[in-house]
Amino acid sequence: SAYLDRARLLRKLGRNPEALGDLDRMLALADDPGGAFLRAVIRQEQGQPALAIEAWDKALANQPTPQQRIRLLLARADQLTKLGREVPALVGWKELLELLPPSPEQTRVKDRLEEMQVKPRKK
Repeated sequence: SAYLDRARLLRKLGRNPEALGDLDRMLALADDPGGAFLRAVIRQEQGQPALAIEAWDKALANQPTPQQRIRLLLARADQLTKLGREVPALVGWKELLELLPPSPEQTRVKDRLEEMQVKPRKK
């Protein structure tokens, strides 16, 4: 979509508020996992992790493609881990592990899960 293309360009130019405006207009017209993903990334870059997680959740609810689903789950689980929200993060990492074929990425996810399961859990 033109809104998504423009939002990507605005983000590259460091004009995140304008990019978010275009993404909001686009998402008001139609649900788009790619647009919701970019919205989440911008929120994360702006230091708004809770809003980023909310955007990833919305994108996951809008039937993303299998590849988009993996990207969304990875970003969401990583952000939850950084926030110390281990229980929902573990759920996300486990779901991601089930979706990934044998690959270096799958190995990284397994390693991340093992690291988290060794640490004491927080709610």
